[in-house]
Amino acid sequence: MTRPVDSTVSQGWKDNSQPDQARIAAAEKRVHGFLNYGGIHLEHTPAPGTLTLEYQQGDRKDEIGNMRGMADALNELADALEGVPPRKGN
Repeated sequence: MTRPVDSTVSQGWKDNSQPDQARIAAAEKRVHGFLNYGGIHLEHTPAPGTLTLEYQQGDRKDEIGNMRGMADALNELADALEGVPPRKGN
């Protein structure tokens, strides 16, 4: 699934505005909160730097929710880095 191109994304890069460091830090914290939670594991994996998704061992509905939450957190971090205004509800 691709995200539609938004004119605000290009605006953030064109004007070379400085991203909000507090917003970036909060988004990073949210992403890190999903790592090693539920079926998403970064530590204790077979190879260093490997991300393991163990959605088959737990409640699939809960694991899908965790994956969607992590995807939202990564999108939030990308938006913060690009200087895109926060989405409604964030």
